[in-house]
Amino acid sequence: MSILIPQYLGHQREVFTPRGPVQVISHCTPEFVSELELDPGIGVFKTYRSILRSKADLERIAEWEDGNLILASFGDHLIVGYTACGHPGPQEGFGPWNENRLYYELGSIEVSRQWRGLGLAKSMVGVFCEDEFLETKIAYLTGFCWHWDVEWNQVTHFEYRRRLMDLFSPFGFKAYLTNEPNVAMNPENFLMARIGSRVSREDREQFRKLLYSFNLWSR
Repeated sequence: MSILIPQYLGHQREVFTPRGPVQVISHCTPEFVSELELDPGIGVFKTYRSILRSKADLERIAEWEDGNLILASFGDHLIVGYTACGHPGPQEGFGPWNENRLYYELGSIEVSRQWRGLGLAKSMVGVFCEDEFLETKIAYLTGFCWHWDVEWNQVTHFEYRRRLMDLFSPFGFKAYLTNEPNVAMNPENFLMARIGSRVSREDREQFRKLLYSFNLWSR
């Protein structure tokens, strides 16, 4: 049975999988999240710890101003994937330079272990990029190897890195070098960004300068 999706939610896409259809939905509200359950394949394992570990975490993100919680939902009750996006806080990424709300972070993306390899991550990124709002933003993401489930995937960190870059590249994300402390901490880490079509040349230039300006402020 497919989930009944309230009309006030955002973009929606149906993904057909061998297990049945999965609904990918953007701009999910706390009320909508509260009616669902979190698949046990999202959580804490011996060598892998999800960034978000409970449904309460997702409800909190759904309350963010200008936030966008994207869910992959199976049937009428089960969250099998999520993507959490929003403007960075003052101590996060480009937050210190985000007074004009130019920067928008794709903060985390995860698919349940039992639902990987079915195109759900690609569909969630696609739904994220359908938002016209992004054409006025520089959307960015950081990949930190200590969050990656390399054990389950049985790959090296560098191979996992390549797979993530291949996931985001078709949607206009490009890799950028930076001295951001967390990215620079490990050679497998990376930063990618998608510059909206209506971002000014001045803001594009400022972004490129900021990539190596992280030593100018302390966290």
